[in-house]
Amino acid sequence: MIFAKFFALAGLAVLSVDGAAPSAIRKHRKVQDVTDLCITCDLCETLSDLCDLGAISDISDFACDLCTSLGDDGDIGSDTDDLVCFSEVATVQVLQKDMSEFAVPMKELQVGDKILTGMNQYETVYAFGHHNPTKFAKFYQIHNDNNNRPLEMTADHMLFLEGQKTPVSAASVRVGDVLHSAMGASKVTKVSSVERKGIYAPLTTGGKLLVDGVMASSYISLGNDNSVISDHNLIHMTLSSYRMVCSGISASFCDTNTYGEDGMPHFVQYGLRFLHWIKSCNVMVQAIASAALVVPAGFTFAWEMLFGASMGPLMAFVAAVAYTTYRKNNKSKAKLF
Repeated sequence: MIFAKFFALAGLAVLSVDGAAPSAIRKHRKVQDVTDLCITCDLCETLSDLCDLGAISDISDFACDLCTSLGDDGDIGSDTDDLVCFSEVATVQVLQKDMSEFAVPMKELQVGDKILTGMNQYETVYAFGHHNPTKFAKFYQIHNDNNNRPLEMTADHMLFLEGQKTPVSAASVRVGDVLHSAMGASKVTKVSSVERKGIYAPLTTGGKLLVDGVMASSYISLGNDNSVISDHNLIHMTLSSYRMVCSGISASFCDTNTYGEDGMPHFVQYGLRFLHWIKSCNVMVQAIASAALVVPAGFTFAWEMLFGASMGPLMAFVAAVAYTTYRKNNKSKAKLF
């Protein structure tokens, strides 16, 4: 029986996205004590009052089959899949027309707003990775000693820790970790969870933003801990063509009224599905599919880095016209001879 319960707990480390790829909720988050267990099982949406029991002497005595939302294979229900966002009450600093800053909650943020992403640095919200005001989700509440209000984000959304170049998932954050924030080092004092309606994931041109003073990524954790390219950089590179369309051609292509029923842009939705599919394949298929993704994405990203997201499409058009003209002139000269 003890072994059965142990393996039931171990099942919390194998969440699948779209039934295939492992999610960071279980890949990264290890149950270390009763508090961790309460937070994890609260995300199962069934035992939100578990912490009130207060009589768990041994974590191994907890049978995870009590979490009725867990399927026979240990997967969390589909309602939690791909919810990688901030809550509606999370705030960002928006640059106003008079050059002043104003704290705006996520539910009021709009495509085209310029938000604070660093010290006196602002970037445009060119789209949302997810924008669904009616969707309910469980959010981690990450309390820190530099802010009276916690940062609320879903388990797989990423944020930056002090001294680390690549972000980590919210599910991996522990009490005592030091967040990278606008107010200097911010020590995590408590991690809890809450359920709210409304999920929002603003995409900035640089892929980063300050949310409630904490430096966060615009992107999801794919669980590629040992990858040469971090999840943050991989997704940012993959979205380069989408950024150039939104920023250099027309923002109307990327406004929230063009999103699917789930509140996600079609480009982002299909892109995430492709990334998750790659992770579910064998090594050979992964290598081929990754090359097919990285090579064109790397080219468009290099183009964006060279000319910028707003000027990239125009320069691509100029280059295409110049090349076409060059080819026509060469054909004309060839006919003369």
